[in-house]
Amino acid sequence: MTKRHPRTPHPRALLWIAAAALLAISPLLFSGASCGHDLNFHLLNWMEIASQWKHGIVRPFWCSHAAWNAGEPRFVFYPPLSWTLGAALSLAVPVAALPAAYVLIAMLLCGLSMHRCLRDLTSSHVALLVSCIYLANPYALFTAFERSAFAELLAAAWMPLLLRAALSDRIGIVRLAIPVALLWLTNAPAAVAGSYALLVVSAVRCVQIGQRERWTRLMGFVGRIVSGYALGLACSAFFLLPAIVQRPLVQIQMAVISGMRPADNFLFTHSGQPDHDLVLQQASLIAAGVLSVGLVCFAWLMLRRNHHVTWRSMHDCQMSSHTEARSPAKAITTPLGLLLLVILFLLTPLSAFVWRHAPELPFLQFPWRFLAVGAAATAVLVALLLPRQRSRSFSITAGLLLALLSGWWAHRLYAQPCDDEDAPAHQEALFQDNAGAEPTDEYTPIAADNDSLKSRLPEAWTVDAEDDGPSPGSKVPGIASDPSGSYHFILSSTHAAYLVVRLRQFYGWHVQMDGAMASIHSQRNDGLLAIPLAPGPHRVTVLYRWTWDELLGLLISGTAIAAILAFGARSKRLMLRTQWRDRKNRRAIP
Repeated sequence: MTKRHPRTPHPRALLWIAAAALLAISPLLFSGASCGHDLNFHLLNWMEIASQWKHGIVRPFWCSHAAWNAGEPRFVFYPPLSWTLGAALSLAVPVAALPAAYVLIAMLLCGLSMHRCLRDLTSSHVALLVSCIYLANPYALFTAFERSAFAELLAAAWMPLLLRAALSDRIGIVRLAIPVALLWLTNAPAAVAGSYALLVVSAVRCVQIGQRERWTRLMGFVGRIVSGYALGLACSAFFLLPAIVQRPLVQIQMAVISGMRPADNFLFTHSGQPDHDLVLQQASLIAAGVLSVGLVCFAWLMLRRNHHVTWRSMHDCQMSSHTEARSPAKAITTPLGLLLLVILFLLTPLSAFVWRHAPELPFLQFPWRFLAVGAAATAVLVALLLPRQRSRSFSITAGLLLALLSGWWAHRLYAQPCDDEDAPAHQEALFQDNAGAEPTDEYTPIAADNDSLKSRLPEAWTVDAEDDGPSPGSKVPGIASDPSGSYHFILSSTHAAYLVVRLRQFYGWHVQMDGAMASIHSQRNDGLLAIPLAPGPHRVTVLYRWTWDELLGLLISGTAIAAILAFGARSKRLMLRTQWRDRKNRRAIP
């Protein structure tokens, strides 16, 4: 019988982590969903995606129910992993239990990834305990209950993998690429925070390597970091490339208006708006607590001069199943401690100049979003500090108890009551009624004015002037319309007129007039599509076609993923060959 490698997680550990995640979200099972700030936004995404899947649309780009059914290119810019998970759950779980199911899976992934990060660094018992602590840390619970920022919560699951990849004795390009890709495909602000955290950790490690190694080792380290990050971007190119190309076509700057700017959300800042100040106060207290714990652990570890840790490098894992690389504590603790100090600096007004000039950093909106990676760094430092001799029963009991108490404590402090119109069941009824939803300012096409857009408009109507609204008798029924954005109209006009479709004109939409493609440049203030009609009968089709950037991004991602699979297969063959040679050599020894 094949023996389990001593560093391989025991199946029971995975069950205990799942139990801790269930205990942490148990308040949602008893009291129902917490209607946080972004709950309705995510519910609409999930129901919209599930509806499009049912119509055969595998990769949606357009959110047809947004902007009062005029639609917006939300799924071009919002990373896909979060809404894919939510939509898949919506097909199997009642809508009332949907938020709890999503939070449960996100927290389970947080615990599993932290356990994967720590199992080669400390004892299995400490890894289990800290994994339970991490999945129920205050910032994760604040994100789940107060904000309902589900994509950001899911992104926290990839932060431990990113830190592990960046701090390994030998940087693995694929090992780094995977969490980078997962972050960009889950939540853009978290990906930006993770990218800057990777930059800080890599810079500290460059200094460490430069002090004790040759120049060639330093260049090799930098090359592997850059290659791993580039490969991660390539894997996510099917989302990133269209988002970059089409970004100038939407009002993306609306995401950082007054109140949503980093300068308005530093630690313990007051905006004069009671609701916003309450959230900021809560986030500030959490940030102070998490960073304080991490920095105290960092200082304590640095005073223990004889402390050593073990973290297998990817190269060692490939070459032998028994070889490990020993690194001094400073090789791990120093980058993590300095990362926490940088995060603390970025949460204060002293860093305002950094937020103004660093690329993409202003779109984090809230500086305390860096806690997604700060909490992971703190958890690793806590794991290094805890004694490894703790018993398994103590770790299990303490982890489950902390998860339960943290969940109920956070629910009491952060959970938001649901008004009747905000409850998930009511949101589902509105979706089924095809009532539409409010537009999202930052995803609104650049030439469209949300104040000019009216709700409850017919699907299409004819007018004499391009800017006119519908009038009695002007409605044009569509045939075979579906969430994919295929609109078909058969009509006849006695004079020159316009067919106005309740659809916002945007890159990717095409109009086919009487069998020929037509170039349309609508000038309506509300951004709706206005198609000129000549006298006579017409057959009009409006359809969405994949654009060159979407196809190119898919090609790049497919190539990158194929390269990773080929590299993984080669590494597996090399490892098996090495193990076979080791066994053969051992048999040959008399």
